[in-house]
Amino acid sequence: IKAVRPGHPAYMYILACAYALNGNKEEALELLGKLADMGLVYRAETDEDLSSLRQNDRFKSILKTIETNRIPVKNSSLAFTVPLKDLITEGVAYDPVSQTYFLSSIYKRKIVSINKSGHIRDFSSDSDGLWSASGLKVDPKRRHLWVCTVAQPQMQNFMPGENGRSAVFKYDLETGKLLKKYMLANDNRRHWLGDLVISRNGDVFVTDSLTPTIYLITAQTDATFGLCVRFC
Repeated sequence: IKAVRPGHPAYMYILACAYALNGNKEEALELLGKLADMGLVYRAETDEDLSSLRQNDRFKSILKTIETNRIPVKNSSLAFTVPLKDLITEGVAYDPVSQTYFLSSIYKRKIVSINKSGHIRDFSSDSDGLWSASGLKVDPKRRHLWVCTVAQPQMQNFMPGENGRSAVFKYDLETGKLLKKYMLANDNRRHWLGDLVISRNGDVFVTDSLTPTIYLITAQTDATFGLCVRFC
């Protein structure tokens, strides 16, 4: 665990418990201290796996930090409310030009927009052919909305034959028109294009979670996916 995912909080906590159970108190306290400093919250005070640490002064100090982490931070304000309980949103993007938010829907297979007055409407159309909409990003300079989409069982009207098909859609922010679909080849492998980032020059980098690859859509050629990096 330490070698593969050294900074993963869940694994760090499990490893701390293992250290405590095996009498390695200093190693356990080191990990628990890091978790507390990350602002995370665990029920360490009642975890029997950590019972050997309860009289330790450093452990008591860590518990105080965890208690402080439980105090809510109230410095936010309500931006909008979406009264669509079955939307099952995945991504949120904001267009600073029109002051509009965009939400992607895993279940409803669509994108909704919320303007600065709080008005909610469907940004995408059924005819666009979206599957589950996940990560999305606004390119305010070029006035585009980029959206990752994937066919998977947790969306309405799922068709098993499409399972694992995935693509990126590009929309015109001004008109809502679907400009282009960048489809991954139907290569008998399941794909999940889940998120993307846009570089300063407009290049789009897209992650594939099921077939671990990063793809590139170049702004200069607007080409269908060029392979950027593949992780083995």
